[in-house]
Amino acid sequence: MLFVSDYCGELIHEKYQYFEVYPTKNHRWATPDDPYRMDHVEMKDIKAVPVEFASPVYYDTKKLHLTFKRKFQDPYYFKVNDTTAVPLLGTYSEDLLRIKMDGNLKRVFAKKR
Repeated sequence: MLFVSDYCGELIHEKYQYFEVYPTKNHRWATPDDPYRMDHVEMKDIKAVPVEFASPVYYDTKKLHLTFKRKFQDPYYFKVNDTTAVPLLGTYSEDLLRIKMDGNLKRVFAKKR
């Protein structure tokens, strides 16, 4: 999911603003992990929920540097074994949009109102 804004009649990707989203079994889109990982939002009222992805989603932990492996240590979000980290929770796309609108993209949307 990319976030773009209009700049002088052209659509421009807002730098570093995106989520990796995957189709779910209930025909929606969601991202695994903590939805606030990259945003600075005062009210963190959206919580990750159990999500069943349509196809297996996992991270290969064998190829990750130790710093990145620490991200998967919280059993609340991932089931981790020697080779993979499988997400247990996720956040649906409409909630991701709300997080961005209340966080890093607040200035962009404020200009449009």
